Amino acid sequence: MENNDNDVLKQCWDLIVAGKDRQLALSYALIGESFLNDRQQELITSGATISEFLRVAMGFNIISVVYVWNNRFIEAAKCDQQYILKSSLWPEMIKVIQSYLEMLMIKKHTEYLDHLFNHTAFKDYFFVHYEAYMSIKNPNFEWTKMREVVPIINRVNKDKNYL
Repeated sequence: MENNDNDVLKQCWDLIVAGKDRQLALSYALIGESFLNDRQQELITSGATISEFLRVAMGFNIISVVYVWNNRFIEAAKCDQQYILKSSLWPEMIKVIQSYLEMLMIKKHTEYLDHLFNHTAFKDYFFVHYEAYMSIKNPNFEWTKMREVVPIINRVNKDKNYL
């Protein structure tokens, strides 16, 4: 990625982490998404390496989080299609996907979380987040991984700034 475009994505991420200026983050995300769509097409035609595809997928994740933060769930789902259910990317993207799932929980986007966790492989790979989500959705849900689930629930419940 070119430095300008990296800067846009970095600024998006910095705003998310700081929990400040959702609108500015959204304007950066719109620029970043346009760049990433173009870059992805270039990579497909040039036969790029997995690390190059991974960088683009990470960028789409940042944009997805910004969209969810701004309650633009349809746009977020469109972006996350570039990586979210691609199991070959999960090991490298686990932390950022977990952050995205937590943002979806914060925003109470249960319909989409249900959709994601209906994919067995996804649910199994992100099982602790699945349990955290289920316990938020159903207070009677019994955890099997309490030690891992509690910190997630605490982040989700903590004044909406969790990253």
